[in-house]
Amino acid sequence: MRPVLAVAVVFAVWWLGTGAVFLAGRTSGAARKWSFAAVTLLIAGIVLGLAPAVSHRTDAAGVVQGLLVGFAAWAWMELSFYTGFVTGPSTRQPMLGASFRDRFRHALAACLWHELAIVAGLFTLLVLSPGANRWAAGQFAVFWILHEVARVNVLIGVPHPFRELLPDHLSHLQPYLEPRPAGRWLHLSIAGLLGMTIAAAAMAWWAPGAASIGWAACAVLLGLGVLELGVLLFPVPLARLWQWFGMEVAPEALAPR
Repeated sequence: MRPVLAVAVVFAVWWLGTGAVFLAGRTSGAARKWSFAAVTLLIAGIVLGLAPAVSHRTDAAGVVQGLLVGFAAWAWMELSFYTGFVTGPSTRQPMLGASFRDRFRHALAACLWHELAIVAGLFTLLVLSPGANRWAAGQFAVFWILHEVARVNVLIGVPHPFRELLPDHLSHLQPYLEPRPAGRWLHLSIAGLLGMTIAAAAMAWWAPGAASIGWAACAVLLGLGVLELGVLLFPVPLARLWQWFGMEVAPEALAPR
């Protein structure tokens, strides 16, 4: 039952958290500012108040709470980016036909503060977790891996980068989401994440006690990462997953390509 609990928690939190981030990113300027401030205070309270105590608990409830702390910390990272408050120092765009090196340099400048915030977030979770339960930092680290793999693939080029999910105030990032034929890196990334998923699932099977919950959660999250990379190959209307949050499916997302 413990791995099943992990699967349910990961799917529920992933779906709800992603929908909430997309919804916040599409609100008006004032509403976006106040919602970001309120969520920042809430998540800061959760992480600062819960992480140290949870790190000393290795039972099932402690592991689940640690995973939720990691989810909350990552949710703030995503919210800070999609609301446009923690992005990068530059909105300059690469010239048409620019090399990958030039595109990478511009993309890094466009997202630098966000990338540094992620590093600081992981360091903070590690500092706040002096005990044996470090699943908050572990879950956050898995999110970071998936985040970087997806970003590099989109920057190199994928057939369907899902430009319709980008809010209007991040329109300067549109040049990095131009559809391109899938390259070798995308297939290698899928294979690598699939291997990590299998390894985490094996750990969930063999790990003693409540640790199986943490490994199962990592396996599910990595599996979602494999699925995410896979759908970059096809015109899947992902926005339909969050229509209850007010997400609209752009017509171009449904058009054959």
